[in-house]
Amino acid sequence: DRFAIPIYHSFRYEAVPGELLSLIPQPHALITTRGLEWPLTEESLELGTREGARNRASAKTVEVDIHSGSLFFFCDANLPLAPELV
Repeated sequence: DRFAIPIYHSFRYEAVPGELLSLIPQPHALITTRGLEWPLTEESLELGTREGARNRASAKTVEVDIHSGSLFFFCDANLPLAPELV
């Protein structure tokens, strides 16, 4: 199972290394990530144009700083280990 969680603020997620994660902007987001196989640094995502789909956790802790906008965070069935707002 996969879950979609709406995210409006920076957050931290306890992942399983290799876990498939997606960051889908709603409709725009400017973000920085840590702990992903393909990290993003102050990258602009736009729905339908440039999305953060199908990334993978490279560490046990994944951090996403949302500088502006919002996104849906898709993760595997690791709930209740839901994202922690930071």
